[in-house]
Amino acid sequence: MEYMVSFEDILKRGTCCICTKSLHDSKYLSMAQVDKKAAWKFPVWNNILIPGLEDRAVGIVCDGCHEAAEKSGVAAKIKYAVEIRGDDIILHDVDELEDVEPIQDIIAFKDPEKIPDIPDFFTGSVKDQKHGFFCGLN
Repeated sequence: MEYMVSFEDILKRGTCCICTKSLHDSKYLSMAQVDKKAAWKFPVWNNILIPGLEDRAVGIVCDGCHEAAEKSGVAAKIKYAVEIRGDDIILHDVDELEDVEPIQDIIAFKDPEKIPDIPDFFTGSVKDQKHGFFCGLN
């Protein structure tokens, strides 16, 4: 399937998956993974190096919610996961999606104090993020 929605189109028509406001005033397209199984193909969060981290749902987050998470060090709860099918942007209620094992329980560092810091392009570190973490696409 060809994906017809551009980053610019998502910013014009999309909705923040935390505060549910329009993304039209956001400069960046920031995505947050959620510990829920995505039953769709795009977009999903994957980690090819660690088994068990495949096909996780993601939410798109407005600049305001992203900045608030950076300042506080804690991400707000993602309410919706986003699916893009053709030129449709579909929101899925996170509470209705299948749970998957949290990243913290899958990675080799079982002791939260031993979880390494995530690179600068993420907000905070895994041990500080209850509901996922951000990566910006710009």
